[in-house]
Amino acid sequence: MKLECVPGEVKALECQWSSLTLLLYNFQQMYASEGKEIGIDEVSEKLTHQHHIQDNDDKEYWDEILAYLHLGQLPDSQLEVLKVRKHANIFSS
Repeated sequence: MKLECVPGEVKALECQWSSLTLLLYNFQQMYASEGKEIGIDEVSEKLTHQHHIQDNDDKEYWDEILAYLHLGQLPDSQLEVLKVRKHANIFSS
């Protein structure tokens, strides 16, 4: 599959892969395959199915995590405290 690219343009790659092959290149494992690009309408249908869970990329979601990581502030609700600690745990060492 050849991606037609315009400089400065980003294209999300959604396709159906076939004949997957594992390769070793420069001591790194990578995969090579042929694929058929999926149209934007079909991708949209797959992303908005009935069991879809909304992304947690909204500002409020990150505000609580950042407040905890930078300022040590936690929400009032014990349930929210557990959620924030769980999600922030991957960022703290």
